[in-house]
Amino acid sequence: MRVLLLERDGATRDWLCGVIRARGHVVTSCGDVREGWEAFQAAPHPLAILDWAPHAGPSLCRRIRGSPEGWRPVVLASGLSDHPAELEAALRFGADDYLPKPADAGSLEARLAVAEGQVQQRDERARLESDRKRASRALQESEERFRTLLETARDAVAARGRETARLAVGRVLGSSTTLAHASPRLLEVIVGEVRWDFGLIWEVEGAEVRCLSAFPASREGAPPGRGLVESVIAHGRPLWTADAQADERFRGVGAEAPSDQRTVLLYPVRPETGEVVAVIELRACAPRDIDLPLLVLLSDVAHLIGDFVGRRRTERALQESEERYALAVRTGEDGLWEWELATDEIHVSPRWKAVLGFGEDELGREASEWVGRIHPDDVERVKAKVAAHLAGRTDHFEDEHRMRHKDGSYRWVRCRGFAERDAEGRPARMTGTQTDITDGENYDRLTELPNRALFEQRLGQAMARGGQRPDALHAVLVLDLDRFKSTNENLGHLAGDELLAAVARRLETCLRPGDLVSRFAGDQFALLLEPIGDAGDATRIALRIQNQLQAAFTVQGREVFVSASIGIALATRGQDAPEAVLGKADEAMRRAKASGNGRFEVHDEIPRDRRLAGGVPRAWAPAPASTLRSAP
Repeated sequence: MRVLLLERDGATRDWLCGVIRARGHVVTSCGDVREGWEAFQAAPHPLAILDWAPHAGPSLCRRIRGSPEGWRPVVLASGLSDHPAELEAALRFGADDYLPKPADAGSLEARLAVAEGQVQQRDERARLESDRKRASRALQESEERFRTLLETARDAVAARGRETARLAVGRVLGSSTTLAHASPRLLEVIVGEVRWDFGLIWEVEGAEVRCLSAFPASREGAPPGRGLVESVIAHGRPLWTADAQADERFRGVGAEAPSDQRTVLLYPVRPETGEVVAVIELRACAPRDIDLPLLVLLSDVAHLIGDFVGRRRTERALQESEERYALAVRTGEDGLWEWELATDEIHVSPRWKAVLGFGEDELGREASEWVGRIHPDDVERVKAKVAAHLAGRTDHFEDEHRMRHKDGSYRWVRCRGFAERDAEGRPARMTGTQTDITDGENYDRLTELPNRALFEQRLGQAMARGGQRPDALHAVLVLDLDRFKSTNENLGHLAGDELLAAVARRLETCLRPGDLVSRFAGDQFALLLEPIGDAGDATRIALRIQNQLQAAFTVQGREVFVSASIGIALATRGQDAPEAVLGKADEAMRRAKASGNGRFEVHDEIPRDRRLAGGVPRAWAPAPASTLRSAP
């Protein structure tokens, strides 16, 4: 698919081109409206991704929508703001969807997957509608020609006979599935009406030419030869001879007519596309003249057959396309899902069901089939993230959690989704993908840190080992960068990704041997400290992290200062499950963030003999709020 990309920022444009090309598309990259408009006029672009800045994306979108074929491209607006008003404005200008910047590769790929589906639907709808219009127009033209013939024909009886034949041809085609199925009865009608002696129908598909039927079927004598048919196909004009025995054209193509057949007429059949799809061949034993009524009848019949063949081939191509799409959905690695918010129904692909051990005909459409299978320790987190995205507080939904398999076990999945909103910015549905990561990758691609699934596995193992030591103590730290969104808005998502990778490297320097740091999602990280003596060990690590983050990060030639809110929870033998410990650390992190940037908070439920030594307070403020400034 050809994708038109308008992006003024060079680094962002290069990154977008890389992601789009990795999906197998051809990208026309432009830096301003003039280049984008010239590229759109030069070649069709089913998908356009436009930088939604003043005098850029809106201007080009308006030009595209005002062009004759402007309704067909799917337009994806790409803007810095995620405010609902920006989405509403983009939709008013003619955009189909809105992609807040910055976006990571997963967000862009998910949006591209949705856009690709929209492009395919519009193309297929346009092709089918075009074919229907052509068929209707051809039928209307045929009827107009026939009405003209009736008004001017001298022989009313003959005209009625031709109308009867034409209606008979229509009935035969209406009750047939293919031209091969219809051809015996078509020949019976045509030969009987024109009162010639012999008839054949040839079908043309690509380079293949074959004789479908002959009438009368018992008539002896082979067809004059494929050479004459190929000549009609090549020139697209009828071929007639009054004496096939003496005509040099027959011998020139190696065709020899039976001795009792003299007059031969070959008439091409072609739909509005102009390509010959069939040839009607008539033969008579006595010399016959070609008169206007005969040509008019053959023209009408040829139009009817041409429209029939064109329509059937379009339907077959559409069916094959749908089968290929269904095959891609069944064999793809990602399961697809769509949630209709108005009806609370969810539609999932066969792959989505297969990951959980179900067949294509199993599971209903109620949203509870999805939510009810999420692990009890994960479901509230998933619900909260979905609600945040529907409320417009996040640019997409993403989470790693466990789903209950048909056999009762749980599979780790990575779920991503986007809300489609109406003209007023209200969410109408959510669409997305679900990937099985149980046996697959356990590391975050951007930071190269372990992901949530591997972290929870390590935490569970640590707590299990602690069961052999009554005094074993572990700590979990959940860290969330303060005001990370402003970095993305000011410098772009590429800078945001670079900053996350740099933060990951600094966090690694704060660890002791045996500790683990993981990236959960977005700008959230987690650390596992095992073992520790008391809560003071955990707070000292938190202080070390805060001190390490105080130094400036150099991102794309600029100095960026960040701080982090940290929540700490302790895990001991016989206490909560790993998921509960993470929940407590997350709760403590949110309390720290609510009390100000750059703080950490320890969860209250700590054994009295293991609390912080020396009266160290639970909330700490070693660093100022996150700031951003440019360096020369």
